[in-house]
Amino acid sequence: MQYRKKPVVIEAFRLGFEKIPAWAEHLKFGHIHGVVDCLIDTLEGSMIASHGDWIIRGVKGELYPCKADIFSATYDFVDNRSERAAKEVSQRFHGENDLRDSDKQNQIQGSPTK
Repeated sequence: MQYRKKPVVIEAFRLGFEKIPAWAEHLKFGHIHGVVDCLIDTLEGSMIASHGDWIIRGVKGELYPCKADIFSATYDFVDNRSERAAKEVSQRFHGENDLRDSDKQNQIQGSPTK
């Protein structure tokens, strides 16, 4: 038998590429070799999200990491922004968004550590 995943809208951000949303500020962020990583207590135990991974908030508020290729294959961007903003987010979503070195450094320095 085959099953299709129910369509649900989730919240997510890409670690090291996007501002950390308020719902994820309590996570434990750190740096390994100058790159941001994050420890997440999931329903399956503690997991590490690395730079470039997506951190997802599920339908019941649970948090978990997801590798970029799996995220891209599983989720579509929900367009509820202006056309220009939606295009920028879509480009980031599909991996066309490597930040400039100065932007990466600013993101790392601006990340909270706990």
